[in-house]
Amino acid sequence: MEVRRSIAWECESEEILLKLSTDKEWEVRNAVATNKATPPDILNRLCNDSNENVRNTADAMFQTRNSDDTTR
Repeated sequence: MEVRRSIAWECESEEILLKLSTDKEWEVRNAVATNKATPPDILNRLCNDSNENVRNTADAMFQTRNSDDTTR
């Protein structure tokens, strides 16, 4: 789990992030949500995750990115 979580934090591959976004461990999915390379569609799906921490993190990251886009 720790290796997958580390990969989820640092990875820039959309394909790998997509795969890790469905990992059985919530810590891995949460790491995907915090990764700045995670595409908005994956973040949006994580906003509906079964784990509250993952949902909250994904929502915060999604909102932050949307507000950054509107201020540019």
